[in-house]
Amino acid sequence: MNDYAEEELQLVRSCLNIPDNEFEDGQMQAVLAASYILWVLKQVPELRINDHENKLVKELGHLKNILNKSCPEKRLLWDTLMV
Repeated sequence: MNDYAEEELQLVRSCLNIPDNEFEDGQMQAVLAASYILWVLKQVPELRINDHENKLVKELGHLKNILNKSCPEKRLLWDTLMV
C-alpha cells in the first residue's frame, strides 16, 4: 500500500506542475488531478489512517489551495470533499 500511495501522490504532483501552455488548460488539469486523488482516498480509506496520513493531509492542504485558486466558484465543494 505504501508504494501505491507514493506513486499516486507523485502522479498528482506531476499533473499539477504542468504549465498552462502544454495542455492549454492548466486549471482543468489541476481540477482533474485533485479530483482523482480525492476519488482514490474515497475508494481506499486505509490511505487516510496509517503512516500516510500526515503526508496526505499536507498534500490535501496544498491541493485545496490550488483548487480554491483555480476554481473559486467551487470552494464549497472542495471544502466538503476534503473533510
